[in-house]
Amino acid sequence: MLADPQVSVVIPTWNRRDDLAQTLNALSRHEAVAFEVIVVDNASTDGTADLLFKEFPDVHLIRLPRNIGPTGARNVGVANARAEIVVLLDSDTEPLEGAINAINRRLREDPRLGAVNALQIDARTGRPWWWWGPYGYPEDEYLEREFDSAFKVEEGASGFRRSVYEQAGGFDERFFMLVEGRDLAARVVRNGHAIRYCPEVRFLHRSESHRPKSNAVYRHSGRLYYEFRNELWYTWRYFPVGWAILKSVANLVTNLGVAVRERAIGAYLRGNFDGVTGLGWVLRHRLPLDTNSLHQVVSRENRRWLRPRRFEGALRTLRRTEPFNIARHAPHVPDSSVTTASSNGHHSTYKVAFIMQQVLGHVTHSANLKKVVLQYPDIETVWVPITYRKEGGWIERMPILPPHVRGVLRGATDVQLALARDRVDAILFNSPSLATSAAFSISHVPTTISLDITPRQFDREGVHFGHTPDGGGRLAELKHRWNQRIFGSCAALAPWSRWAQASLENDYGVDPSKIVVIPPGVDIEAWAPHPVTRPTLPQILFVGGDFRRKGGDLVLEWFRERGRGRCELRIVSEDPATDGLQAEDIHIYRGLRPNDTELRNVYWGSDVFVLASRSEPFGIACVEALAAGLPVVATAVGGLTDIVDPGKDGLLVTPGDARAMGAAIESLLESPAVRRAMGVHGMAVARERFDAGRNGRRLLDLVKATVDWRRGTSPENLPVAPLPRQRERVGDAQ
Repeated sequence: MLADPQVSVVIPTWNRRDDLAQTLNALSRHEAVAFEVIVVDNASTDGTADLLFKEFPDVHLIRLPRNIGPTGARNVGVANARAEIVVLLDSDTEPLEGAINAINRRLREDPRLGAVNALQIDARTGRPWWWWGPYGYPEDEYLEREFDSAFKVEEGASGFRRSVYEQAGGFDERFFMLVEGRDLAARVVRNGHAIRYCPEVRFLHRSESHRPKSNAVYRHSGRLYYEFRNELWYTWRYFPVGWAILKSVANLVTNLGVAVRERAIGAYLRGNFDGVTGLGWVLRHRLPLDTNSLHQVVSRENRRWLRPRRFEGALRTLRRTEPFNIARHAPHVPDSSVTTASSNGHHSTYKVAFIMQQVLGHVTHSANLKKVVLQYPDIETVWVPITYRKEGGWIERMPILPPHVRGVLRGATDVQLALARDRVDAILFNSPSLATSAAFSISHVPTTISLDITPRQFDREGVHFGHTPDGGGRLAELKHRWNQRIFGSCAALAPWSRWAQASLENDYGVDPSKIVVIPPGVDIEAWAPHPVTRPTLPQILFVGGDFRRKGGDLVLEWFRERGRGRCELRIVSEDPATDGLQAEDIHIYRGLRPNDTELRNVYWGSDVFVLASRSEPFGIACVEALAAGLPVVATAVGGLTDIVDPGKDGLLVTPGDARAMGAAIESLLESPAVRRAMGVHGMAVARERFDAGRNGRRLLDLVKATVDWRRGTSPENLPVAPLPRQRERVGDAQ
């Protein structure tokens, strides 16, 4: 035994006899300053102790009566170390030439430095074992650069100043294994010490595949149990409460997808249950970090929660050095004259997950898009309809949760299960609310969101939807930043209207170069007017599932006061508010499905379409009316201003102004010629701007372009097509 070692090497082990022998043989050949080796055996049953007694008598062996985990074993080893500098190894890691000397030199030269993280090399491939990438340090940029890594200590490939280790309290043995390096790093930083990654310190890391299958603690599901549980404890121990709540909910959803993919549902349930039930000790021993320490600890891993644009940067480094740019990587998509499905020939197939919420106008949009995809033999589809409810599901059987919470959990769970089942090349969401539960997938897979309204807009319009806005508190700000992160991580965004586009740019700071307005549409040929039997009096048509929000009450009031005897009223709605309204001149239609012939017959037999919405993200019924040749009276709200061209295909009025709405309807009733002219113009507008086939192909071509961008095969050498004016109308050009 050395009389005065300058470095102590500590190795915890449990049933890793052969791996440990390789490491000890490598250490016996390692030329460095005087160092001692301490092996802490967690009650191994594979002959580890006998091996050390026979072949490595100079090693200081500490045999424990039971397995207390690598955290406890390291603490025991450091407690018995005689040197100020401690090197932490695992049974399957070994220092390469000069590593121990480099750790000793760096820690003794810099009194601020509390710990050093090493570069690990995969023994099988000779390549760096680079797991810093997900934390925001891409390999190509940081492999040979030092950087502050205060958010993590590499448990089995690092060096410590022993006094710093002891001042911080060592590894918390309640963690047993996994996440303990981040937990210790937070306390080291809290005490004012630095932790650095030093690329000249290199360790060889052998594969985990050599571990015996009987080693139950290290089996994959066992590791996931500790990861799920310990992540929860770590979050609540050090971070602000609002942040901890948001991050915990996000982890709960994301980890479910991981558990499904790895077939470790049991580990997921046990890990989260034990994590929640163990929060008592965590909260009693909370160590909230001050602003400076928090900034260091979250420097790359969690700062993305505070600075969402870093997620976009992280996505770029996965495959490319520049963000997706519609004008550069998909120059044909903004051109609404695209009429055929395109194929660039770079790859035979594109596997795309279509995650589609099935509510309101999204049902029609999804159905139309499904037809268009059939024209793309190179797209393999994974359809995921989200209804926010599963009859008899375990979430629906949780009575303590309010219905809207159960709906959110069901939607998030269905999204995670779908993405865990299938490995896809691209993801298309038709709602940003669905995307918020898939942050990990979005940061790794090119994702496009087709949306009619942003979360900020929904908050502002919430009173009309029965939605309570988040307000201006800390939690609301965190939710907003989370949405910023989601939008920033997407490869492209396809809002339905200029109204939603403005919110993406102004409320969320999204780069305009990744946004293109692609509205939904209708089957133009199917909706073209057909002759039907028409009543004597003109027919006013209202279509809307939410009767009051869409102004059905205002239309009904006008009809009762001024319309009776001059026209008849048709109402297509499932809203209970229409119960009992049926009369000789008021016709109620129920059970009509999107695009059904019976629904189209109702349109074709009408003379004026009215949508007096108090709030309207888009208004697909207005598009159907244009395609059916009807003049439209609508309110100047939301996406409706992109659909109705006042004086040409209809009239726009101020929302809530019943008098103005009535005057507009009456002016059209009095002039059949104006109605016919507006109807003809409306059909031309629908064909030009709201053809479901054309716009569906534009959307699919955009999704394919994001995949080509990711693969590095996008047509960047093509001339950039000029972007058309979003407001361009039929007949506007002179």
